Amino acid sequence: TTDHETVTAYLLKQSIEANRERGSKEMKEALAVRTAKILAAYREKCSVQSPLGQLILPETLKLLPLYVNSIMKHDALAGGNEMTVDDKAWMIELMRGVKVEDAMRLLYPKIVPVSDLEITEGEELQLPTPVRASIEFFQNDKAYFIDNGIVLFLWIGLNVPQKWVSEVFGAASIAVVDTESHVIPEKDNATSRALRRAIQMISLGTRSKKLFIIKEKETLESWMKKFLVEDKVGAHMSYVDFLCYVHREIRTLLS
Repeated sequence: TTDHETVTAYLLKQSIEANRERGSKEMKEALAVRTAKILAAYREKCSVQSPLGQLILPETLKLLPLYVNSIMKHDALAGGNEMTVDDKAWMIELMRGVKVEDAMRLLYPKIVPVSDLEITEGEELQLPTPVRASIEFFQNDKAYFIDNGIVLFLWIGLNVPQKWVSEVFGAASIAVVDTESHVIPEKDNATSRALRRAIQMISLGTRSKKLFIIKEKETLESWMKKFLVEDKVGAHMSYVDFLCYVHREIRTLLS
């Protein structure tokens, strides 16, 4: 068996060193080829009966293309002019020394819908099932926490219920919600209580994170969308496109 988290963390750290020594373009090409070779070896040795045109991935590595695509998009490797030199250096050092379990959150954010949460005083909160890191899975009548391992976003859809906006922010409408604040106001109601508890649960066991409140279609949304790693980000492929690319590479290697 193979531990996909360990393999991913190993490839991440190797990519950081390769990026420093050989540059971004060569590093990304080498990483893509290596991913294809790993998966082609499985296809050749363990799944020879399946048609060549069928994409067969080992159960323990079926998410490897997703995580490799996320490595290529990460700020430590792909951060451009929007980052200061100091920020880029800090990010590289963070990724070089990160533990395996922490690396996964830095590569693939945890996204949880939170606009339907309510708890009474003393009640335990059950977090909803996370959604995938693509804007396609966001509904604009809901709000979501996005934890990328460094900061925490609260994304609020423009059609989120007015009752939720009032109970969480004490605001008459979403238009007047203060996005300059980095805290959720403490209100004595079941919705506010649940949201503040959700922050504690999502951040449990990790470093303290700054909260950014982002309304749909506002300026900061483009920053948050960088971390929706299943989508196309700048010049980087979406997860689906990268999966198709890896599949073509596997077929080329096997033929």
